[in-house]
Amino acid sequence: MKKILFSISFIFINTISIFGQNDNQSIVSGKHYSYYLKTPKDWIRNSDSDFERGIEVAFAPDKSSLQTGDIFIYANSSSIDTIRGQNVKTIISFDQSDFKSRHKNAIYEKQKDILTEKDSSLAVIYFLTIKSENYYEAVAYLPVPSGVVMIIMHSKLLEGRKRYLPEFEKIVKSCYYVSEIKGIWILPGK
Repeated sequence: MKKILFSISFIFINTISIFGQNDNQSIVSGKHYSYYLKTPKDWIRNSDSDFERGIEVAFAPDKSSLQTGDIFIYANSSSIDTIRGQNVKTIISFDQSDFKSRHKNAIYEKQKDILTEKDSSLAVIYFLTIKSENYYEAVAYLPVPSGVVMIIMHSKLLEGRKRYLPEFEKIVKSCYYVSEIKGIWILPGK
């Protein structure tokens, strides 16, 4: 009973504090837990993302970018099995192996890690490049208690990845774990 009351109180307090902030924020439900992200200023958020492909929320500078795929940022999540020894490193290793098996020219480059603002978690950052396919991504792997949140910026142009890197970094810095209780709350915004 105490656990249920604590969970209800936790959700209520977090909901009040989040609703009291500005209108470009969301709590996103992953498959096993919820996490918070902030939409960059003047960007749009698409909460009707493609859950079948693992996209839980997407952001873009405008609607046409979401439709054409020129530049957008999306997030998905993964659970980890600590009993089997899974952690952020194993998720990154799997991603790299998977991409390299499908794209022989894929290049993964380690970048400077990013520290989140609310809970000072360290997001591990990589650039993924496949020049022959006009495929330029920045990928953040952020450990949370029961998994990994992955924030991915996709661009068809190298210049796009460079130009929108500050927005990617802002989203990564805003991310934090909310709870293992599933649920999606998209707060008022654009």
